[in-house]
Amino acid sequence: MPQDHGFPRGRRGIHAKLNSTSVRADPTPCKLNIDEMLDLAKPQNQTANSPEICSYSRWDSKNYSCAYDAVFSILCCIWSTNPHKWNKIFRGLNPEMALLANGFQKLLSGNITLEDARDRVRTQLHQLDNQKFKWGTHGTAASDLAYMMFKKNNGAEIWSHCNTCQLRTQGFGDDYMYVIDSPTDLQHSSTSQVLQAVMNQKQHPTCNQCNQSTDYGLQTPRLIVFHIPKHKGILDKKIRLKGMNECNTVLHLRGIVYHGNFHFVSRIVTNDKKIWFHDGILTGSNAVVEANITNISDDYLTHCKGKIIALAIYAQK
Repeated sequence: MPQDHGFPRGRRGIHAKLNSTSVRADPTPCKLNIDEMLDLAKPQNQTANSPEICSYSRWDSKNYSCAYDAVFSILCCIWSTNPHKWNKIFRGLNPEMALLANGFQKLLSGNITLEDARDRVRTQLHQLDNQKFKWGTHGTAASDLAYMMFKKNNGAEIWSHCNTCQLRTQGFGDDYMYVIDSPTDLQHSSTSQVLQAVMNQKQHPTCNQCNQSTDYGLQTPRLIVFHIPKHKGILDKKIRLKGMNECNTVLHLRGIVYHGNFHFVSRIVTNDKKIWFHDGILTGSNAVVEANITNISDDYLTHCKGKIIALAIYAQK
């Protein structure tokens, strides 16, 4: 399994101009029969994101799958809290996330396993880039996987506010703004500090009205991932993103991917605040409860069984 490495350098800037009248079309709506099936399949008194409805994938020893097992198990637990809601969110991101959501639907119906859902996405990723997403024992970097799964086709929604003329606008940034790629000099910073620093480093959009630089932020993101290799700072249990008209978006820590000895494992934080450990080799299709997130020390999440942080995933509840 290769060592995890940094993201390829893609489009990192923000569109220089924002169209104050731009309107984004709604994501492709779910078919009614699928939505109704998902609503009926979820028990009315079920506790959201309980371990009973989370699924975890087994490691494939012939086609090393640990990066996929770690990331997709976290995403499956997020999705299972509200399949109807997360279907629309996943489908609105990109085709690979839409395919994963479709696999989760089939898993919920009992038609396929999580390993089947995983391998459908692997096949599509391999077709897109057969060097980064290889079959066999080469392994895949979790950072490359996150970069593909969390991209926002047609650009992430952003807001801007001009401090000179007070114009407020909404528009779109680049496709990868939901991926927070932390610089190495921020290893000891908290995830909130990393987010603020990374946003400040990007080129700020220019006001359409007076051509001055503006303040800006992500517009109500539902899901973001931090690429924070060897991170030693605090993983905030929740982060707040400033929104348009001072309306904050709160994202909660839902999963951490760790890397070491050529293998990825994960911790999942469920809605009941329990922390679960998953290793596709050791625990297979199960996870083991470790702790309650309200009772841990600040450094508890920075390491896991001799492995170090590679990714941290935050999501809305």
